[in-house]
Parts: sequence; C-alpha cells; structure tokens
Amino acid sequence: MQEYTLFNEPFSTLFLCGHEAIWPPYHSGLESFVDLLVNVLPAVAEASRLYRELLPGARHVWVDTCEFHTGSDESGQRYADMANDRRFLAIDAFLGRGYDVDSQLGRDLAPAGGERLLTLPAGTIDVLGLDYYAHCQWNFSEAGGAAPTPTPLPLADQVQQYWERYGLPCMLTETNVRGATSDRATWLKYVLEQCEEASARGVTMDGVCWFPRRRLHRLELTALPLRGPCGSRRRVLARRGPRAALVGDVDVVRARRRRSPLGRPPRLPAR
Repeated sequence: MQEYTLFNEPFSTLFLCGHEAIWPPYHSGLESFVDLLVNVLPAVAEASRLYRELLPGARHVWVDTCEFHTGSDESGQRYADMANDRRFLAIDAFLGRGYDVDSQLGRDLAPAGGERLLTLPAGTIDVLGLDYYAHCQWNFSEAGGAAPTPTPLPLADQVQQYWERYGLPCMLTETNVRGATSDRATWLKYVLEQCEEASARGVTMDGVCWFPRRRLHRLELTALPLRGPCGSRRRVLARRGPRAALVGDVDVVRARRRRSPLGRPPRLPAR
C-alpha cells in the first residue's frame, strides 16, 4: 500500500451532518458542527498516527472539498470571508493549528464552544487531496447563497491557496461536471490546464482523478495521464467500477455504495 485515506471529505461530511441537518444525525448550527468535529477528529488523528507507525512508507491522503466563496454585497462578502476561513477548520483542528480567535469565524465559534478545537490531539497528513466541483464555490448576498458563483476563482489559484497554507503535496482527487459530453470535455480540459498551471507555479501536484468517466451517479472512472509543463509524468488516480487503484500500483481499495433498505431515518430535532 502506497497511499490511503482514512476519512473521505471530513469537513463537508461533518458540516452536512452537524451544521446543515442533511445527513444523520441531522443536527444544525455551529455548536453541533463543533460537537461532531470534537467527537470524530481525535479518532482519525489516532488512526493516522497508528498508520504512520505500521506503514511508514505509505502516505496519508487527506481528501476534502476545494472551496472558495464570494459575496455580491457587503453582507454577503462578510459571510464569504467567514466561509473562506471555515473551509480550513477541520484540517486546521486535525493538525493542531487551531484558528484565529479574533476573526469573524473565531468570534462566531466562541459561544459555540470552539475553544475545544484548540486542544485536539494532532494527526498526520502527507498529501492534501482536493475534490473540486462547480458547487464548491458559492456566492452570498443579503438574499442568501447560491452555487456556482458568477465570479469563480480559477482552480490554480485555489490550489495555490491550499499549498501556501499547508505546504503539502496536492492531488485533485475528484472532479467532473454534469451536462453533455462537450461540457465534460471542456471541464476536463480546464482542470488539466489549471493543474499544470499550479504545477508551473511550484505547487507539487501528485495527480488527478476524473470522477466519473460517464455520469456522476455511476462509479465508472478512467485513468488520465497528467503531464507537467515540461512533459514530466504525474501520478494519476483511476477508479473503475466499484474499485479504486493508483495507476501502476497493484493495491486496490474497494469502495462500494450502500443503500439503506429502510430509506432515510426520521429527522431528529436540532440541539
């Protein structure tokens, strides 16, 4: 085994579970989001330290959404600024970096028990995996929020922000767009160009995963060779059917979809 992921998209998963009440346990609000981070991240951190000890030659790929948000009025920009800090909250807490208590996010976290995130045991990350979709960039205003933003930040700029913040090798671990074949071809061309642009700026880009090859509701993917500006071959993550593997590697991680036979459980009241 050369690479592994312990928890896919921890920020977005726990945000949808604990802040937006979309997934179990269907809690809402910042305090519930912090509760889940405090409950889950220490276990993942302990697992990362154990894997580092047991598999010293393998790399932990932390995979989460690649986000950037904008605002179209004063109120929306304030919220976008907070959300642009919030996108780093899970990984910063996992690495023991904490957060800026004087920022808008820090002030929002104070009454929600955010100080608990400042003392979590740190885990280890070797590669930063970024999942990039059009809905990863929201625009906010007095009227609310919508995705995608009409003024998106180029992907290369987003990747560079993560690179400058953490100094970790990056990998585009998921990307695609809904629409006609021509739409997906255009998106593919765009993300490959942007990854090569990020690489030209000095970002270590370890690969691209095109997810999926046909439709977003299927698990069929294809390997896409990514070459840098000088023609140097990059590592590419490929998934086929219910399996995922690194091109050139024999290690396979099974990833199967599971549907509950009982359907979605009843929504629980927010705490």
